Amino acid sequence: MDTGAPAKLIVLALATSLTWSCGRVVAQPTPTPAALAHYSDAHLSFDYPSSWKVSHYDDWVSTREAKLVYLSTEPTHDPCVRSGNTITCGEPIYSLRSGGVLVAWAVFGFPGWNLNLEKGSPLRVDGLPAKWDALRLPAADPRVQGCIRMGGGESVLVWVARPAPSDAYTLSACLRSAKPDHAEGELRALLESTRFTELH
Repeated sequence: MDTGAPAKLIVLALATSLTWSCGRVVAQPTPTPAALAHYSDAHLSFDYPSSWKVSHYDDWVSTREAKLVYLSTEPTHDPCVRSGNTITCGEPIYSLRSGGVLVAWAVFGFPGWNLNLEKGSPLRVDGLPAKWDALRLPAADPRVQGCIRMGGGESVLVWVARPAPSDAYTLSACLRSAKPDHAEGELRALLESTRFTELH
């Protein structure tokens, strides 16, 4: 009597079962990461989704703040109106389409300012202390009224304390996305890639 026969049958059954199972395993496609572009100027550098377009304007919103660069999925225009020695600035786009973003980097300075005066959760950007403040809209906050007028669903403001006292870099973003967590993830990736020229 061949005592190994039952064992052979079991092995054969297992092999057949594995073949049957493996034949029905469908590999899930790996999401393709968004293509990135790189930005660099005299102040900072960072990576950003290549579907966002870069624009620059001579934009002095106030004596406290000057915009460095805009990034958006939408066409932009000069946000400022000049008349003689006066300048009035608003936003560089009129409205955000679904999935749209508007991001702006700026430099800020005001005597007596420090990071503790700002709301938000702490983080670090290129080693500098910073705060991340995200608001789902509408919200009763004067800082987000421009984003509301553009049709945004979320406003993000990031303050980054510079080594010089009372100075900061700011990143402001207006987002209109059905997936706010994904949009925030793109911003956080941008911040992780950011390098400030004065530190390197």
